[in-house]
Amino acid sequence: MAIVFTITDAGRAALVDPDNNGTNAVVIAEVGLGSGRYAPTKDQTELEAPIKRVDTIAGQAVSDDTLHVTVQDETADAYQVGEIGLFTDAGVLFAVYSQSDWIIEKAAPATLLLATDLVVESLDVSSITFGDAAFLNPPASTTVKGVLELATQEEVDAGTDRLRAVVPRTLKAFIDRVLAAYATVKQLTDHAASRDHPAANTNNQGMVELATYQETKDGADNTRAVTPAANKAALDQHRQETGAHAGDRISLGALAKLGNPKTVQAALATLGTAAVRDEGSGKGLDADKLDGLESEKFMRSDVANAVLLLGNREAGDVKEDGAVIFDHSHGIFVYMDSPPIGTEGPYAVMTAATTQAGNNIEITGGKGKDSIPTISVKQGSGSGLDADKLDGLQASQFIRSDAKSQLKGELQVDSDQGLIIVYRSAGGLRLSGFANGETHFIHGPEGNGDDIFRITRRGKRSYEISVGNGGGFSELWHANNLNPIKVGAANQTVGDGFHVNGNKFYFGTDGNKEHNLFDNDGAGNAGLQFGMDKDKSTAVGGAVEFQADIDNSDNSAWRISLDSRKRNKGDSINFDQELLGSRSGLQWNGNNIWHEGDAARSRGTSGYVKNPDGTIIQWGEVNNRSGGNSGGAYDTWKIGFPITFPNACRQVIPSFGNLQFGGSSRAMLCAEQLENNRFQLAIGAEQPYSGQTVRYIAVGY
Repeated sequence: MAIVFTITDAGRAALVDPDNNGTNAVVIAEVGLGSGRYAPTKDQTELEAPIKRVDTIAGQAVSDDTLHVTVQDETADAYQVGEIGLFTDAGVLFAVYSQSDWIIEKAAPATLLLATDLVVESLDVSSITFGDAAFLNPPASTTVKGVLELATQEEVDAGTDRLRAVVPRTLKAFIDRVLAAYATVKQLTDHAASRDHPAANTNNQGMVELATYQETKDGADNTRAVTPAANKAALDQHRQETGAHAGDRISLGALAKLGNPKTVQAALATLGTAAVRDEGSGKGLDADKLDGLESEKFMRSDVANAVLLLGNREAGDVKEDGAVIFDHSHGIFVYMDSPPIGTEGPYAVMTAATTQAGNNIEITGGKGKDSIPTISVKQGSGSGLDADKLDGLQASQFIRSDAKSQLKGELQVDSDQGLIIVYRSAGGLRLSGFANGETHFIHGPEGNGDDIFRITRRGKRSYEISVGNGGGFSELWHANNLNPIKVGAANQTVGDGFHVNGNKFYFGTDGNKEHNLFDNDGAGNAGLQFGMDKDKSTAVGGAVEFQADIDNSDNSAWRISLDSRKRNKGDSINFDQELLGSRSGLQWNGNNIWHEGDAARSRGTSGYVKNPDGTIIQWGEVNNRSGGNSGGAYDTWKIGFPITFPNACRQVIPSFGNLQFGGSSRAMLCAEQLENNRFQLAIGAEQPYSGQTVRYIAVGY
């Protein structure tokens, strides 16, 4: 089947050279397959709904406007093709074809093999080649080697078919008939040329007139010749006449009535059994052909047949009950007038190559000599199988993870990991069934009596939780039932060594609550004390206090106080060392502690550093100074500082950066007229100089 492709504008531009003087060489490297079904346009550059590209292709120009193309896809992909595109090795969509019906369909276990002729209108395709010719089978022509169909004897005899090939057997039969006809014509021609036409008799050859049917039937004429047809007609009528003999042979004596006995017997021998037997079912006639066809052209009903060949027909073209139709695009169909299910029409025979399975059905195998198609149901995670039951149970008998479910009976977890409940919603974990005054238990592995928790609801957001303790229960402490640590509690003890008295908490082992103290003065200030008694007046060792003053202002601070002197138990406390931290910085015993962030600086060739106490040190470099004479006068310049001293410049120390004075010349320099933003540099030299560098350091505040 030839497909008329639409050459795209890009494909035509690739084929036709820029000067329109001929064509360029174009290599078709891939065939694109897609699911789009539409009318192609010349301005297309891609398929509308591409599925994949196949590079196992081959093709060849078989005429000026026709390409034979073969495409093969042995992958496990399954798809339906509604559009085909030819792509060059440069990725250009050269030509495209699409139609409203599916062109071809491929199942997962099947191999796609598409061979077609591509008609390219108004272009010479001789310069188009293909990237792979490993399985090219083009139709043969006078210029291209390819595939041919063999001609039948009738097609050879007719001599009108220009597409099929002649084999030796059919050619010999045709030539034999031609030679036989030629010999007959030649004999007649030679005979006519002899001008000698004697009458034939029983002793000599010669001219003889053929007997008519009636003359043959009468059997009285001894000068005319009986033809086989007339002889057969006479014999057939003879067998049907009343009283005719029933034998299958006629004696030579009886043949005398029909003419020369030997001549008639020879004619009967030529006719064979047709001269003595009737035709039709049960008559025993054994012919050489049936309607001109040999016996091997027919299917046998009494023996196994090797191959059944069906011609390609559209399934919708045949409407005969029981007909088997082969449609090469869709498979095998059986036409049924009254099917058990459905209405009249062609019904497909399921094969692995033509059956498309549903979402949970998989068809494998069915291709090849020993392959048997297998239909299986996809199961397991991700298969999408929607069953009626699971292990014989309905869905309502399970607890859902995506909807509210009710558990009837006990939930038992048999796992070394125990029961883990994770709930990530903003609503939290919800336990229903608590009425006021009701008590619920969480038991250990031994069940009732092996109690872990006892939970009693006292009201909304009011619960009493107790822990199993030696056969009884001990209530858990929380802010509403732990009275000893409430603000303002009198001198009370909670547990072993934990004491409360007003805003103070003590950790100690004797009645004096020694060593560790937490003090909250009620004004937002809190502290920790170590090595002192509850009144912070008497030492029990080295005394240290950590204090935080928090008053919701810019003055909030913290301090660490230390009594560094050697103390004996009972000595009074006098803190002599203090580290203070506040918004303004750190202080040790009232002195600021400097750190890197306190010193502003610039570290260039000319730069400065500001110390936290206000002292500023600056430096700089002055280049390319020239001057000098023999009179001893000074050369001066005004040199600006990198930054201005806020108050005053106290000292500038200059020095030579290099020596540009020749011979034994002497030179000196000094800084004078110190100002906040500059100073005057003076250089005196005995000899002229140039390119002199001077460096300086200035100190101020």
